[in-house]
Amino acid sequence: MIKKVFVFSMACSVLMAGCQSEVVSEENKKPTKTDTIVSPSSQPAALPATVQPSQPPQSEIPILSKTVGLGDTQEEMEKYYGKNENTANETIHTYKQKSIVVMYADKVATNITLAFESTNKPRWKMEDALAESQNYIPVDAVKVKEYKLDEERTVVQYVSKQLAERLKEYYDFGKTLGNEDEPGTFIVILKQDQKGVFASIMAPGSKP
Repeated sequence: MIKKVFVFSMACSVLMAGCQSEVVSEENKKPTKTDTIVSPSSQPAALPATVQPSQPPQSEIPILSKTVGLGDTQEEMEKYYGKNENTANETIHTYKQKSIVVMYADKVATNITLAFESTNKPRWKMEDALAESQNYIPVDAVKVKEYKLDEERTVVQYVSKQLAERLKEYYDFGKTLGNEDEPGTFIVILKQDQKGVFASIMAPGSKP
């Protein structure tokens, strides 16, 4: 079943990444005060009002990105962004007034589109759109290359060990089809017109 779903996901990929500790000291085997050290949680980059998420939830399954994004579970996506707005389609879900579009395979996000044109800031500068996209990709992602596919699309390719582990079956199945991509390879496609970037698409693989 998962192979069929992944084939569909690969075919559709272009359509559309607090800590607390206690220090206890002992003197002559008598307990003393316990000091609690809490490190401040990092905050995601500011988004338009229609896209602004809540605080990332705690989960037994690690969240790969700064917010919740590529490779994360449907459960965590919906804790973070709210209920799916596109109930008519079981494969493509939308959140935050359709400004975030997600495709799942076995309840894991394998394609994410940030639809800037559905927000109160419909066009972004290239560097700002790329910086915003990085909130939705694995934090261990390493940039491989960047190139201009055509006048409307710029592609940035990354590789992530965490994504390779989370989508292991996806990449393993790709190899059976002759795909030579390194496991964990994914791309961000920035779509633009003369006014600026209006969408960012994130998906596994190297082909736009």
